[in-house]
Amino acid sequence: MTKLRKIASRTARVTLSAALALVVGSGLICADHNQMVTRDMLGGASLAGKAGAGNASGASKTVPYQPASLLETVASRKVTPSLTAATRKYDLDMNVVKKAVDDFQKTPDLGDKYGFVISDGRSREVSSHNADTAYTPASTLKSLTALAAVHTLDMNSTLATEVYELNQQGGQATLIIKGQGDMLLGSGISDPQHVTGRAGLASLAQETVAKLKKQKVTQVSLAVDESFFTRSMPAHMPPEYLQIGYFTPTSAMAIDQGKQFGDWQKNGVPDSEAMAYAPREENPVPAAVASFAASLNQQGIQVKQGADGKQEASASQRKAIASQRSIAVIHSAPLWQILHLTLTLSDNTLAELFGRLVAHHLGYENSPAGARKAVYDTVKKLGVDLAGANLSDTSGLSDGSALTPRTLLAVQGKLLNSAGASAWEGQPVSGEIDTTGDLRAFTDGDHGVIHLKSGSLDDVTSMVASIETKRGGVVMVSVIVNNPPSHYAASRAIDKLLVDLIAA
Repeated sequence: MTKLRKIASRTARVTLSAALALVVGSGLICADHNQMVTRDMLGGASLAGKAGAGNASGASKTVPYQPASLLETVASRKVTPSLTAATRKYDLDMNVVKKAVDDFQKTPDLGDKYGFVISDGRSREVSSHNADTAYTPASTLKSLTALAAVHTLDMNSTLATEVYELNQQGGQATLIIKGQGDMLLGSGISDPQHVTGRAGLASLAQETVAKLKKQKVTQVSLAVDESFFTRSMPAHMPPEYLQIGYFTPTSAMAIDQGKQFGDWQKNGVPDSEAMAYAPREENPVPAAVASFAASLNQQGIQVKQGADGKQEASASQRKAIASQRSIAVIHSAPLWQILHLTLTLSDNTLAELFGRLVAHHLGYENSPAGARKAVYDTVKKLGVDLAGANLSDTSGLSDGSALTPRTLLAVQGKLLNSAGASAWEGQPVSGEIDTTGDLRAFTDGDHGVIHLKSGSLDDVTSMVASIETKRGGVVMVSVIVNNPPSHYAASRAIDKLLVDLIAA
């Protein structure tokens, strides 16, 4: 396969990549691109964090659970909690397990670079193959990032974007706009119905103008403080991924991740799959600042300098605003909703953002390398065996990442055991809207039975899942296949394995 064809193939397949591994539960629906995460799930395991913290006027705030349109559930859906005390007691039917495994391993075009591990509701291993061999995990790596996030950050907190005023005199002033990681800003009025655009720069301008007009300020200079994050690509992230639309470097602020939408996308629905992939700006900050400046001008405040968003705040200006209150602030959606969006769309940019937020909270290096180390160390401290693990990023997109099937299964167990059954509500559910399109073989008959998370790259298909068996028990599965002769055949073989285990 040529480089160009490989990129085109990966373009198709990464859009099919599943989001993340927060396993089973009751409540909200998920199915790869419709993966739901509840406030209980994310808030229940979190510790008070600094993500999005500002000064007195811009401090992160707790947002009660009020489902936005993306987060609304199917009212008729009934899924009973898995892995309760009752379901743990069932012994699996080993004849069913053995036949399911035998059929899987006999699949033509599966290849020989694969591993899996299957356990029961009491975490007892019942079958495995190369479970301690490290493979490329694709988007299943996001499970580690999510585990680190919910155990480190206050998932009810928000990311603030603030405006500070300096040198106000004679109808003029200097404004400093400071970002703290909200890469889902909107250019218009704040949108309470979506995660993307929850904080609108036009709303920030309205609040700013109201304060300035009270002071009779009519002209301003504008500078940006983007020191919250250093901006760089993970070391092994191919730079062409910017143009393909897979990734935007983590930035202090961005309008919808700096996506450059085509005409056919301009009226699309925020948070939707149709809006997920578009070429990205390597530095999305100037465009966000320029949008804010344009809103100021439209509302009667002339921006004399910095209207193009390229004027950076000086060290002295950054020091000055550190001891001041902001004059205007907008807040992102709470982190649990942003993580939900991350999982729903298997969003690589937002997964990396969460890695960086974990690193920021824990005092690690302000870089992609710091994010990788922060996630790795946090997961290890939670007791997960990371033998053979390598994180090239915190999303699973970069080349060089490696995880074992046993590690992936352990991460799911930690999510369950540390946060209760509600921690499993982030997993896609079979028989409902499925991000992997025709690569997934689940039917309505499997509805609410298999709670799964898949990963897919050009040469990878992977899955972690919890299955509610017909006998009332639970079976947990982790599978990674690398370099299969047929990606389609390998993906369908994984699907069949899971469906077959329903009878165990």
